[in-house]
Amino acid sequence: MGTAIASIALGPWHGVLVAVATNVVGMALSNPASIFFTAVNVAGALLWGYGVRRFGMGRTVLRFLLLNLLVAFVCSVIAAAIIVFALSGKSFHPLDDLARSWMALGQGLLPAVFSSNLVTSVADKLIAGFVTLVVLGSLGPVADRISLPRDTVFRRLQAPTRAMARAHGPQRTRTLET
Repeated sequence: MGTAIASIALGPWHGVLVAVATNVVGMALSNPASIFFTAVNVAGALLWGYGVRRFGMGRTVLRFLLLNLLVAFVCSVIAAAIIVFALSGKSFHPLDDLARSWMALGQGLLPAVFSSNLVTSVADKLIAGFVTLVVLGSLGPVADRISLPRDTVFRRLQAPTRAMARAHGPQRTRTLET
């Protein structure tokens, strides 16, 4: 989610920085194999950032949904290639069990790894994308201080709050005089 938020709110290359930092910390704290997946997170950062900022994929909820599905697909292609060709078919993740199940049903290694990765990646990217939508939609005046694109669904989520603030004017506190 941090990668998506940084990519959309600040730009794709800020998202790349978050993606790389996430994988370096992940490698140090838990699984050294996570460094191999830096390319997956970088691809997600670039797709989210350029998708919203340059290609208008954040203008409507439907476009944003399609962007998240594209991110899931591309990330799965890259992850499957890494797992099969760099890690000999083992991701050291529970997805290995799902890939083995697909292989038991007759799929080859690459399609099995891709299928298992895609199933979880779609759910992961949809959740990350729509949590990002809520987070960026709730920024309010902060969105004006960062480079959040103007014609996006994120900004339209802020519109009711701003309209209410203008209609009611500044809040005044009343004091009880004795």
